[in-house]
Amino acid sequence: MSNPVNTGSPAGTPARSINAGAFVGLGLVVVGFLVALVPLAGVVGWPLMLAGLILGIIGAAKKWNPKWANITNIVLGFVGPGLALMLVLGGLAAAGGAAEGSAKPTSAPSSEAPGEKPAATEQQSDPTAPAFADGVLTTADAKIEITKHAVIPVGAAGNEYGTKPVIAFWYRITNVSGGSLDPTTGFMTEITASQGDGVKLQVGPLPDPAFLNTQLDRIAKGASAENAIAYTLADDATPVDLVAADGIGGAEIGRTQYTIK
Repeated sequence: MSNPVNTGSPAGTPARSINAGAFVGLGLVVVGFLVALVPLAGVVGWPLMLAGLILGIIGAAKKWNPKWANITNIVLGFVGPGLALMLVLGGLAAAGGAAEGSAKPTSAPSSEAPGEKPAATEQQSDPTAPAFADGVLTTADAKIEITKHAVIPVGAAGNEYGTKPVIAFWYRITNVSGGSLDPTTGFMTEITASQGDGVKLQVGPLPDPAFLNTQLDRIAKGASAENAIAYTLADDATPVDLVAADGIGGAEIGRTQYTIK
């Protein structure tokens, strides 16, 4: 009698069977990882990877075949959620940077010659530079504010002994720098009066006796004083310009015009 042919596994060796659970877990972690890469929908992929991880642990404990599937399920189940999250955040950051770069306005080509400085704009002007406008003069040393002006005819109070009408200005002067400053000299060194085609007017007598005893008093730093000054008019119709300059004989800072009538 002949011996039977063994078509199966070698004697004493158990047959190696493929367990479907290993591949189910593999499918779950792979699909879960891919879904997790989709923004907003990624949270759906994490439970799938967790289920694959659990099947991988069970398969490793029960020695499901193939072993590599169990190992893949465990590794990808552990690192997949974090790796997917980093990839999603990195992609969103890159997309945001690209959008910001495309939204930046391009600067218009400059018409200036190479090396030429741009023209000064209003924003580039120095706020501390001397200025005189609307009757207010500001310099590094003092601030002068014209508070009132009036034409005083001959014989009226403030021009009792004059032979021509005068225009009087009342003002407040503040010592900014703390240098030597008095109400009269501080005004006269900064401001002159002219009429018509630049005809400079002569300073007349003090038009307000209220300042007779204080017109030369020294003003402390940060303090202010009131005073008045008068100019003899060349005629009684042409407006008068108060012209501020950067010291006696200095460059003109600005001017304010006052009507006679």
